[in-house]
Amino acid sequence: MTKKSQFKDSLIQFITDVGIPSQLVRDGAKEEEDINIKEICRQHGIQSGYSKPYHQHQNLAEKGVKEMKEKVHHIYGKRGAPVT
Repeated sequence: MTKKSQFKDSLIQFITDVGIPSQLVRDGAKEEEDINIKEICRQHGIQSGYSKPYHQHQNLAEKGVKEMKEKVHHIYGKRGAPVT
């Protein structure tokens, strides 16, 4: 998923490829609150949970993004590549 607008399609693809998750933990982003997302969760019996947005201790995705950015900056720095 490269754009937030792809969340619905990514969720459907995940369900198709991996299976139905028992729970979907979200941070309440606009794309996640779409009526279609709620309907997909209802149809598949997926429980919804919420974490605090941008709060690394509860939102593991935010922590993962931060760690990946740090690694990329570290590698770019070693090679003298510009970091934007």
